[in-house]
Amino acid sequence: MPADPLNKLVPQLRQTLLRGEGASFTDGKLLERFVSHRDQAALEVLIRRYGPMVWGVCRRILANHHDAEDAFQATFLVLVRKAGSIKPREMVGNWLYGVARQTALKARATAAKRRAREKQVTDMPDPAVTEQQDLRHDLQPLLDQELSRLPARYRAVIVLCDLGAKTRTEAAQQIGVPEGTVASRLVRARAMLAKRLARHGLPVAGGTLAMVLSQQAAPASVPTSVLSSTIKAASLLAAGNAAVISDEVAALTEGVLTAMFLNKLKSMMVVLLLILSGLGSGLLIVAAVAAEQKPQQPAGDAKEKVVLADEGKPNKKIMELMRKRLDAAKTTWNSRADLFVAGKIKVAPQELIDASERLTKSQLDMTDIAADQLRILESQFDRMRLVHRRLEQLFEGGDIGKSEVIEAEFALYDAEIALERFKAKLPKNGVKGEVTKSLFEGIELEK
Repeated sequence: MPADPLNKLVPQLRQTLLRGEGASFTDGKLLERFVSHRDQAALEVLIRRYGPMVWGVCRRILANHHDAEDAFQATFLVLVRKAGSIKPREMVGNWLYGVARQTALKARATAAKRRAREKQVTDMPDPAVTEQQDLRHDLQPLLDQELSRLPARYRAVIVLCDLGAKTRTEAAQQIGVPEGTVASRLVRARAMLAKRLARHGLPVAGGTLAMVLSQQAAPASVPTSVLSSTIKAASLLAAGNAAVISDEVAALTEGVLTAMFLNKLKSMMVVLLLILSGLGSGLLIVAAVAAEQKPQQPAGDAKEKVVLADEGKPNKKIMELMRKRLDAAKTTWNSRADLFVAGKIKVAPQELIDASERLTKSQLDMTDIAADQLRILESQFDRMRLVHRRLEQLFEGGDIGKSEVIEAEFALYDAEIALERFKAKLPKNGVKGEVTKSLFEGIELEK
């Protein structure tokens, strides 16, 4: 039929247009297009834009060319899987730098174990090991180590301007800040990095560091075959199809994703411990202050208390905004639930979890009726149970990694804990009355 060629031509023209105008799109806009619409053209622009920087990191850390290829491809497969978690969107370059370094270090550790096994079979000298030993006191093995320790906003401008060969104007456009801010941050970042390198016996003045960095980034042109195969694998994964990758790349990708999840979990535990510790200390301080505090004036001289009109009750404008937010939350959830139910992995599991949690919060903000609140929390638990069950099926089929199942499992636990806590506060005879239908109408994948 005539319509079929036209339907195929329109997406091709759109992608061609995006690739041609990709230079004018900020990182934030490109990432948002990919996260919201799984736009493969936007993903390709990001890969091409940051490919040289990622390749440079991989080559500096990994002496073996094949290992660098694996780390390069795994870095962008991690981007496909974790794109929704990058905040703020404009810092995708900085995020990619961190992932590339983490991936390359993991690949180097794996290669070292492999060489140790091979050494038991042969005593032939390993050129890669020799090359690494020769670079021991050189800038290369120290550059990424110290650069990774800079604060994110300073590392970002070096990644863009010095390692990515972007002008200050281009960098300002990419990360969404004034050009003057980029210039001042760049001066400060180079000075900080130079000071750190000096501690290792490499005295490089801040003014000349840019030249040194550009020399390190100069050989970072990505081989055409590596770039094209990575774009193809990432696009297939983004479209929900099985990407053709080696066992080494698959293992490396899963290893990095698991490490990222464990790091996030550790950070959450530290924050929780600090909160609990601070809460305990705070209660002691409040009790001590209250015990010593004396009235400042007689009760009869107390100032008149100011009573706010309708205190605690949202006005009409706020209620209208809350209704609009609820409608937006329903739409966001349904758009992702449609793809999920259809069995297409066009949305990252974390995005699905986030959309469900936003929906739950929007519903809870709209009511103080116990029957509504119970139903809302039950619905959140049911959704997370279905999501977790579906992801387990995908994992068993080899379509996703274990880390994504673990994320869904934690979300399921959170939903169940919130539900059980609420039930514990209810009277023994439960709650009576019908729920507010408008809160639940139009929501898919509830049961």
